[in-house]
Amino acid sequence: MSDISFGGFISLKNIKNPQYEMEYLLDPQNDKYVRDILPLKIQNFEIKRLEWVDFVGKPNEEMPWIAHCYWNILYDYQMVEEKEEPLIKQQQSPILPTQKQNELQAKDTPQDIKKSPLIPLRKITEPSEQQGIRQSSPKLPPKLPLQQNDQLPRINNRLFNKPPTPSTRVSSVQRITRLSTPKNSSPLQKVARSNSSSSLKRQSPARQKIKLQVFCKFSEKSWAKSTSDDELLEHETGHYLIGCLCALEFKRQIEQLGILKSDNHSNEIQSIFHTNLKTFLKIEKDYDEQTNHYFDTYLQKKWNHKIKEQLLLYEMYFNN
Repeated sequence: MSDISFGGFISLKNIKNPQYEMEYLLDPQNDKYVRDILPLKIQNFEIKRLEWVDFVGKPNEEMPWIAHCYWNILYDYQMVEEKEEPLIKQQQSPILPTQKQNELQAKDTPQDIKKSPLIPLRKITEPSEQQGIRQSSPKLPPKLPLQQNDQLPRINNRLFNKPPTPSTRVSSVQRITRLSTPKNSSPLQKVARSNSSSSLKRQSPARQKIKLQVFCKFSEKSWAKSTSDDELLEHETGHYLIGCLCALEFKRQIEQLGILKSDNHSNEIQSIFHTNLKTFLKIEKDYDEQTNHYFDTYLQKKWNHKIKEQLLLYEMYFNN
């Protein structure tokens, strides 16, 4: 056999923003060992770099192999709600101004009058209607009744020709002037007929999304009779990494499907998991047969190349 059966499940076409130059990373001069790119973290999925000290299991003397690797895949998930940001438009009542607007009006009036240095300072008793307006400085001129307006000098008279400030006091409901609703008003442009502000919210319905966590654990049952061959360690690492690829492909399939919360969503996820696991167990079997348990060095390098390529592609896919 001149080539391997494993072609992978992901390619550069699935990557929006490639982060690596794959041709450089997968060049034969830089591709002797898959373990060179380990450890690797893909989102919250961690792939460890194996060493012989990790093979702590009791060797099976009846087996003809020098080492044996075991791995387990675990997954957990929950259904979460995704909500779009609400569109909020606030409107103030056009009938009764708020307290903040009143304070701004009270501050604006004396500031404008203060600009005229030629107005004489005279102490005049103010009518009771004008007691709601504060004088912020003793240098500001007092407010004059309407009958005394002609006595003031007409220097900078434009400062006094201002539209009258509407009264903020409402003695009864009958005195409130009702405003007509605009003809072309939309639901977001209605006039609020109250003394408080109001808000209108437009929000899309909640959408269910699955949040999946998946793990590939290197089992403590893994064992080795000899720990001196780096090529064999690379081969056993390949078994573990095939398990990691199995977990990552399962995660990708679940996220692509967008499974909704329903009575049978748990069975659907479990079915996808077992189908995917069965596929990768067959891949692992092909890995041993085609590499002749690492003795076929040519095909072992081919498998190393493809496994490394797939890991880097999954990293770019999930970390984008």
